[in-house]
Amino acid sequence: MISKYIKLLLLKSKLKKKKNSKREKGEIAEEFAATYLELKGYRILKRNLFFKGGEIDILAIKGKTLYVFEVKMREGDNFGDVFESIDSRKRKRLYSFANRVNLGSYENIEISLFYISIDKKENLSYGIIKI
Repeated sequence: MISKYIKLLLLKSKLKKKKNSKREKGEIAEEFAATYLELKGYRILKRNLFFKGGEIDILAIKGKTLYVFEVKMREGDNFGDVFESIDSRKRKRLYSFANRVNLGSYENIEISLFYISIDKKENLSYGIIKI
């Protein structure tokens, strides 16, 4: 468990580097988010799960709920709130794809969509995405 906290600190310092490309920062942000979720008791099933029409950044399970996480790294407020950047079409596609994921031994599972936002000061926040 301590190693995950150390990993978060290392990832946070990587996010501060100015030399990282947008893609590299996105990958670091997703790793940061996944590590944070593991510390909160989520079991990560898949990351960067591609499907026709999109991608799920993090697919996790906790209890009897399947969670779909959309991770967004924000350098500033120029493009609005993170939730606003996830339009209704994308929300519907994510939910539809999550319903088609073969979970094998899991029965009666609920699906929840969440966003994770990491801002320019490396603060993490998350919230539910309503369909």
